[in-house]
Amino acid sequence: MRPETGVPLAAAGRNFSDLAALGETVTAGSPIDGFIPDRIEVKTIAIRDDAGIPRDPDAMDREAAVMVEQELRRGRDVLLHVLDASKTGLMALTRQTARSLSGAAQGRVRVVIDACQLRSPLAQLQRDLANGFMVTVTGSKFAGGPPFAGALLLPAAVAEEIAARGSFAAGIVGLFSRSRLAGRSSPKSEANIGLGLRWVAALDAIASLASVGGSQQALIKDHFARRIRARATEGNGFALHPDDADESLASRSITPLTVLSHATEPSRR
Repeated sequence: MRPETGVPLAAAGRNFSDLAALGETVTAGSPIDGFIPDRIEVKTIAIRDDAGIPRDPDAMDREAAVMVEQELRRGRDVLLHVLDASKTGLMALTRQTARSLSGAAQGRVRVVIDACQLRSPLAQLQRDLANGFMVTVTGSKFAGGPPFAGALLLPAAVAEEIAARGSFAAGIVGLFSRSRLAGRSSPKSEANIGLGLRWVAALDAIASLASVGGSQQALIKDHFARRIRARATEGNGFALHPDDADESLASRSITPLTVLSHATEPSRR
């Protein structure tokens, strides 16, 4: 992931766009008001090697553990970013490692689960919150709701801790609507009616998804993945990535395809 892209910039307390969420004009890459960039250091862990092959999950977990230990020894607190699913369906780090690292240094290692693809079972996200993890979600993408419907879910204890402080970095009010900022309404931020309406539609789509049992969802995903894999062998201008062609695809709802330099007439079936 390039350091100038959205997630690393946001993690560094910087604007990742020239337009803030509530319409304020800002400069991409500039510090968010109230954050001190010199006190924030972003470190990344590659999920694929130089050849594009997915890395071993255990190796990534070990790398994260070493990084966290080094930063704690330096007297720094850590925000550990767990990628629930990338755009090609990969995950890193494991929840087990996240629990272990946060539990060993309570209050100094925080965990945020990037579940914006919303590919995990909703029950898993409930467990994440119960474990004290923050969770980012969107109502679009897999849920099928309108775009630009994002939310940060906070465990009750974290929301209470933030609310007890009574103040936020000044730039935060330009990024969050007045709905329920840290468990309380923010008197300075604006209501975002458009965002509220997008979430009404998104929550309806999520409710439909939640009404389908976990075992039935697994069967549907398995059927979908197998159909995609079958079509990818027909020579219609695309193919499965060599490293994504094994049976593990059957349990994933994202199937990466490679577009070939040559293509035949698509099948009419």
